[in-house]
Amino acid sequence: VILLLGSLGMVPATQAASFDCSKATRNIEKTICANSTLSEADSKLAQVYQQALTISPDPAALKKSQLKWLNERDSCDIQQYCLLQAYQD
Repeated sequence: VILLLGSLGMVPATQAASFDCSKATRNIEKTICANSTLSEADSKLAQVYQQALTISPDPAALKKSQLKWLNERDSCDIQQYCLLQAYQD
């Protein structure tokens, strides 16, 4: 995940969240959609993650790491500062 987060700058910055905000039901999803910085970070991370999956020698380990990160991110719930930190760490 650190590799993925460190690579966020490689993706264009003109994008929305990695999921359909019109279908957001969870508070964390709504918080990400309502904040352009979080939305952009989510989109960038999703793109870098997909790129990393295609070149990873161990995609299963990468998926496990991503699920762990998602659980940590989700523990932020609607706390925007916590979410920003999660995407920046």
